[in-house]
Amino acid sequence: MSVQVQGHDQDVLAKLKIRDAMHVDYDAVLTLESGRHGYDCLPALYHRWVDDPAVTLRLAWTEEKVLETIFLQADEEALLAKLEDLQRPIQSTVSTIKSFKNMDMKRMLADEFASKILPERTVLDDTDPYSFSLPNMKTLEERKCYILVDRSGPAVRSLSVGGSYATSRGTVYYFAIHCKDRQLAKSHVVLQMKHACGEHRGNVTFIVTVKDSSLTEDVASYCKEAMGLKDLPYGGAHELLESRSLVWEEKKI
Repeated sequence: MSVQVQGHDQDVLAKLKIRDAMHVDYDAVLTLESGRHGYDCLPALYHRWVDDPAVTLRLAWTEEKVLETIFLQADEEALLAKLEDLQRPIQSTVSTIKSFKNMDMKRMLADEFASKILPERTVLDDTDPYSFSLPNMKTLEERKCYILVDRSGPAVRSLSVGGSYATSRGTVYYFAIHCKDRQLAKSHVVLQMKHACGEHRGNVTFIVTVKDSSLTEDVASYCKEAMGLKDLPYGGAHELLESRSLVWEEKKI
């Protein structure tokens, strides 16, 4: 079975040291996750992944960068009002973005999407890469992920996958945007956050991952300046030290 690591070249892959994760690794994993953002690896989630026969959980060591992630916090009611205002000037783009359906797969398999938007042919759920396939898209749906695609042309040009979990600090809502168009990316931000505000109350921490790093700064500015979201000190490129562990999961098909 192959293990896919998002956004790395062969030189980086050659440096990885990989083995199966065990329950006793939790403390080491928590040390890394706390340094990154302190939300992902609650004990119940981690030990569930280790025991889940449908999930392969690995520990990996590398000195390279992983992903660009933005961390923001907002009050749900205040944010929702701003999202309604922000949606109007980009309504023409927002209106083309719909919830994923099985019928979208044919358009997503077109070379314009599969090669240009998903060059590694992986889809992110939080920071976990899944091989792009209909069974895995169905798996993400079964996990109650909120999946959006645009229907603006013969081929899909953008995709976002969102989800949430509760922590002792409140609700965390994460979403990853696969896109190369700035306005489409902003439209996914608005729609994912509107969905989060409809599902959750009170303070929400958003973790926004932008697969195309050239859009990261624009999306971050949009969230902070246009929406007035509070930036949290966890974002930026994640540096993984040689003695620390990165955890991801790969769905078995």
